[in-house]
Amino acid sequence: MRHHIIVLLAAAMATTMAQAVASESHRLSVLTDLSSDITDHRSAFGYNADVGRAWVEIHYRQKHFEEYPEQRLRLAVDGLAYDTERGLIVLQAAGAETVCAAVGDRGDGRPRHAAVTPTGACDLSLVAQTVTHDDGFDTWAVPRWALTVEVTHP
Repeated sequence: MRHHIIVLLAAAMATTMAQAVASESHRLSVLTDLSSDITDHRSAFGYNADVGRAWVEIHYRQKHFEEYPEQRLRLAVDGLAYDTERGLIVLQAAGAETVCAAVGDRGDGRPRHAAVTPTGACDLSLVAQTVTHDDGFDTWAVPRWALTVEVTHP
């Protein structure tokens, strides 16, 4: 399998940087800047039909602050896009297209509030990972979360 290093853009309330740490034929991992002390997290697909873009959203709470509102981090994943003609979120990787989610009308008449239904073909998971930093003088380990998008049905 071939490994690539890719720089991806993460956007939450403010823009942050994320780096893809591994890319295999059917798996992409994106290193986030989320600290290891998050709890009650879940991942979902998001999209913007106007520009044909899709991303993964991580909804989470900080440990010891569970009573506060949920926070959201948006991660751009290389190859993930919104197909405006078909109403699908697709992942184009390893020379193939995989439908990750379908976008449908919720039936409430509100524009831009469509239901995103995962197809089960793209598994989203968060995995704790230790990242080593080096400032030229010292090295230190920092625990972070990596988002993995894995194609389960090629």
